[in-house]
Amino acid sequence: MNLTQILYAFFWQLLAQIQPRFLRRVFCWGVEKRIYAENVKKYPSLKTTLLGTNISSPIGIQSDCRLDIQTIDSLIQLGAGFGTFGSYTLKDENDEHQTIYYCKDKKQRVFESNFAKTSIALVAKKLSSRRYLPHFVGASLISFNADEYKGLDQIPMPAYLHDFEQMTQAAAPFCDFLVINVSHPSSCLYQLISDESSLQPLIATVKKSASVAAPIHTPKILLKVPYDISDLEVKAISQMALKNELDGIVIAGPAIYQKNRSLLKAKELNELTSDTTFITGTPIRKGLLRLIREFRRRTNGLIPLIASGCVFSGQDVYDFLATGASAVEVGSSFPFGGPKSLLTITAEFAKLLKTNNIASVSDLIGMNEPLSKDVQMADLFN
Repeated sequence: MNLTQILYAFFWQLLAQIQPRFLRRVFCWGVEKRIYAENVKKYPSLKTTLLGTNISSPIGIQSDCRLDIQTIDSLIQLGAGFGTFGSYTLKDENDEHQTIYYCKDKKQRVFESNFAKTSIALVAKKLSSRRYLPHFVGASLISFNADEYKGLDQIPMPAYLHDFEQMTQAAAPFCDFLVINVSHPSSCLYQLISDESSLQPLIATVKKSASVAAPIHTPKILLKVPYDISDLEVKAISQMALKNELDGIVIAGPAIYQKNRSLLKAKELNELTSDTTFITGTPIRKGLLRLIREFRRRTNGLIPLIASGCVFSGQDVYDFLATGASAVEVGSSFPFGGPKSLLTITAEFAKLLKTNNIASVSDLIGMNEPLSKDVQMADLFN
């Protein structure tokens, strides 16, 4: 590590103690200036295929980072294989929540405000700036609108269908994939995650809108599900994904504090009682691995899985992929380490592949969870 890196790492930690809300701005500045670009190395063993496209690494950037498209493109140049960013419906009132990040038994509280205040027009503007870039980028679509909406034919319909339709039309021409995000507890669809009568029309709306808006290069459609789901819900979601021919499932890491108090008895966080408090990192790592394992069994490996959250090291990437994920999305580690965390994770993961004599990422995926060769499609719906 040279002097520039040492000074930047010190400045990052100092800023985190003073004013966490400025972290994102400094993060963007650090990436754009390519502070760590001089140490970037290419790792041939990390090249893999995701959603039918060749990418440089299974390590991606998740939309919860709230990063603009230029920064995501810069991160891909620094080693990320893909990136998603959030696009939300316009909401008048603030939706403030807090996330407790755990990394190596250290915790840091980060407040996010105006979470839903990103307009559809801004989504299109951001995406249009990367139209001719070769990077594998997608948008995470979410609606907080639970009201009714009357379409052109004046027939009442859930307003979130209208929201998703408009967002898809704006984003599809510029995206490689779209993520139907029903994982956020503030979303009107959070309680309906395993209800096919609610999600099936939503999936159909997004798929139809995407094919109309981008008939030549239609983006892949993924479903992002929350951490706080039961095994019965995993079964229902898996069957729904197979039936509707979804291209992938993203399993989100943040857990709701109120539903997971037992995980934090030793963390002495009794003061946290809000319904909008989330936890990610070490306490929920085992639970996320269990969900990946269960989704892989329920889909028999027919649908790619992406683990989103709880990625702090190369070992985390290795374990998630060995359990059955095709890729991971990094986000929680940035409040601690800044852009250098991506390079560190990438280097550690490449070293683990070499140490374990694994030639490529495809050989690692599902290595610890072999699939049954006798399972038929009909068996997955029983």
